[in-house]
Amino acid sequence: MSNEIKKHLIIIAMIYVLLFYVSCILDQKLVEIWFFSVPAPFLYFTFIYPLSDAVTEVYGPKTTWFFLLCGYITTVIFSLLTVGVIHMPNPSGVQYMTVQQDYDLLDSAIIKCLGFGYLAFFIGMYVNVKLLAKYKLKFNGRYYYLRSIFACCISEFIVTVLANILIWGDRISHLQLAYLIGFGYLFLIPTTLLWAVVGKFVKDFLYIAEGQKAYVYNTSFWSALRGK
Repeated sequence: MSNEIKKHLIIIAMIYVLLFYVSCILDQKLVEIWFFSVPAPFLYFTFIYPLSDAVTEVYGPKTTWFFLLCGYITTVIFSLLTVGVIHMPNPSGVQYMTVQQDYDLLDSAIIKCLGFGYLAFFIGMYVNVKLLAKYKLKFNGRYYYLRSIFACCISEFIVTVLANILIWGDRISHLQLAYLIGFGYLFLIPTTLLWAVVGKFVKDFLYIAEGQKAYVYNTSFWSALRGK
C-alpha cells in the first residue's frame, strides 16, 4: 500500500475497533431470540469474519492481522483503563456500593473476554484466513462468496465451541452448555450467510477503490501471512 491516506481503510479500522469494544463489554450477556439462547456478540461480532475475508482477499493476510491486532491492543488498553477506574475507592454511602456491584460484574466480564473470549476468536480467525487463502489458490481466485461462507462457518464453529466452554463451562451444566453451543451455532449459520453478502459488497468496493490492484496469492500461506 502507498503512503497516501486511504479513507476507506480508516473506516474499516474503526469498524474493527467498534466490534472489539462492544463484544468485550457484552461478552457475558445472553439473549433469547425465538427459541435460540445465544451470546449477545453473536448478533454483530460475526461480521468481523466476512469483513476480514474481504480485507484478506484484496490486501492479503498481513493487512488483516494488522487490523485485528490494532483492534485487540486498543481493546486491551480500553479494558485496563476501565478496570483500573472501577477499582478506585468509592465515596461513602450505600447508594454508591450498590452501583459498584454492577461495575464489579462488568469488570469480571471484561477480564474473561480478554482472556478466554479472544483466545477462541484468534484461533478461529487463524483458521478462517488460512482456509480463504488456501482455496483462493486452489480455485484461482474464483467463488469468493462460497469460499468466504465456508471459511466463516468452519472458524465460527471453532469459536462457538471454545468460547462457550471457556466462558460458561464452569457456570452451567453440560446439558445447558451443549444447548448453548448447538443452538448458538444454528443461529450463526443464517447470520453468517447475511453478513457474507455484506462482506462481498465490501470486497467489491475495495477492489474498485484500489483500481483492481488486489493482493495475489502466488506463494505459500506462511509467506503470504508475512506479506511476501
